[in-house]
Amino acid sequence: MKSEKKKPSRTKSARLIESDGYLSAVLDTVGEGIITVDSSGSVVMVNREFENIWGYVRNEVIGQKLTALMPEKYRAAHAAGLERYIETRTPTVLGKRIELEGLKKDGTVFPLEIYISETGVGGELFFTAAVRDITDFKKAAEGLRDETILRKRNEVLLRLSQSDALEQGELDRMLLEITEADSSTLGVDRVNVWVYNDDRTKIHCIEHFELRDGSHSDGYELSASDYPVYFKTLENERIIAAHDAAHDPRTAEFADPYMKTHGITSMLDAPIRLKGRMIGLICHEHVGPARVWTPEDQNFAGSIADLISLTLEARERKRAEQLLRENEHKFRTLVENTYDYIYEASLDGKFIYLSSKHKDVLGYEPREFIGRSVFDLVHPEDAPAVMAEFQKIIETSVSGSAVYRYRHRD
Repeated sequence: MKSEKKKPSRTKSARLIESDGYLSAVLDTVGEGIITVDSSGSVVMVNREFENIWGYVRNEVIGQKLTALMPEKYRAAHAAGLERYIETRTPTVLGKRIELEGLKKDGTVFPLEIYISETGVGGELFFTAAVRDITDFKKAAEGLRDETILRKRNEVLLRLSQSDALEQGELDRMLLEITEADSSTLGVDRVNVWVYNDDRTKIHCIEHFELRDGSHSDGYELSASDYPVYFKTLENERIIAAHDAAHDPRTAEFADPYMKTHGITSMLDAPIRLKGRMIGLICHEHVGPARVWTPEDQNFAGSIADLISLTLEARERKRAEQLLRENEHKFRTLVENTYDYIYEASLDGKFIYLSSKHKDVLGYEPREFIGRSVFDLVHPEDAPAVMAEFQKIIETSVSGSAVYRYRHRD
């Protein structure tokens, strides 16, 4: 007789699956928080992971309203949404993974991801949700986002620092590059660069950029005496980060009418210093809902102010070089048109420059003695006295004179 494998009893399987103990055991092995509420929004079941997430034991939440487990800002919308669904059966969140916030027993608000499904049992409607605490995920995402933002900002600063305009000290062109990059990087509507006049009684806007239309302008003027608190603060602080600029005591002087006229709610300002002295500032003006300036925002604004300082230093250096060239040209012209033989020497007695009269006086081309000692042509008998006079002049920085003989080429 052929033996047959005995099939498990469907009745036994059904009894197991339908038993409360089996269902509870299964739910307690799930790695997500499970919560079921009835059509009135009252909690009827939670699993062990729910207890781990919210910090409650089951008896503390069974029979309570679901709204007790969520922050205040969600409660009215939840109650209205549940009532609307019961009446219309029009799903809005069922079958979708959505992000919300939960309220733990200790009062901590945390981010969560939730998936809600509907179940009908014995003619009664229930809603079951699978919930995950995504705090760590959010932190990791925010860290990655912050790292990306920081990298992009550093790239902007590097690009600006390598600009030809900065190297050449071309302030106008550099300010165009800086304000456009600054505004788009920080997402700020208005960026202004201001500098003091000579007596520091007024401050002039030398560059104003509007992000919304990409326009540049200048020429505005403010009296420093009208804003004493603001300018005194900038003299002593690296950054003014005014989240609520109209009520911040450091920037409130601009509230009426300046900020009201332009819709400015938040200001982020940094002083521009040259040789340790504040000579101007860069102002970031945010339009719209008040903005909280992060430490990264503030560091970026300070770095932008430093770039402007470097540009101003480069401009001064270029001007000094140009003035030196002009003075040197005047000097050379004067020297080459005199009847005297004139030379320049270093402190160690080496020729740096010899006028064209060198050839007329001594028979040598000037270029033949560049870098050679000035004493090479002095008569040996006169050399000690001449050397002593040179040393005296170097030590005392007082002009001197000497009479001595040269040896001509012949």
